Amino acid sequence: MSPTTPPSPPPSHPEPRTPPTPPRVSLEQLDGLPALVDRCVCMDITFAEMLELVEQERLTLQGLMARTGCGTGCTSCRGYVRLVLATGRDRLPVLEPAQIEGFLDR
Repeated sequence: MSPTTPPSPPPSHPEPRTPPTPPRVSLEQLDGLPALVDRCVCMDITFAEMLELVEQERLTLQGLMARTGCGTGCTSCRGYVRLVLATGRDRLPVLEPAQIEGFLDR
């Protein structure tokens, strides 16, 4: 009879799982994606309205946030607003925060 080795116990501290990296999308590829995000939902102000305010009143991101409240509610639009101001686009596809940051880092 051969001795059998008992199974080893699971590790007491499993390795943390790293979330998958979202695919990189170029600014040119944005044109081919459905534009589903066009406003701050909390304040119901469109990105087109924001761009108009920025141009008319020469607002910075902080000034726009103070003037409209956009990006100060749930804050989920803050990255989009930064991307709108950086690109001048008033409609964007749904993007992961890392994808937005990737555009802004270029």
